[in-house]
Amino acid sequence: MDVVTEGIEQEAQGERLVQFGCAGGQGFLFGRPVDADATLGYLRDSFRGALRVKAI
Repeated sequence: MDVVTEGIEQEAQGERLVQFGCAGGQGFLFGRPVDADATLGYLRDSFRGALRVKAI
C-alpha cells in the first residue's frame, strides 16, 4: 500500500516519516497553498512545450 502523509510542517517530521517508510507527503514544508489562478500559471509555465506533438 502506498501512503501519502499530510500536514508535514517541519523537516524533522518529514525525516521521521521517511524512517517509517512513507515515500510521499504534502504540507507547508513543501509549499504554501495558492489560489487557482496561480496554480494554472504554474502549470502553464512548467509544461510549456511538453505536450507538443510532432507531425509524422
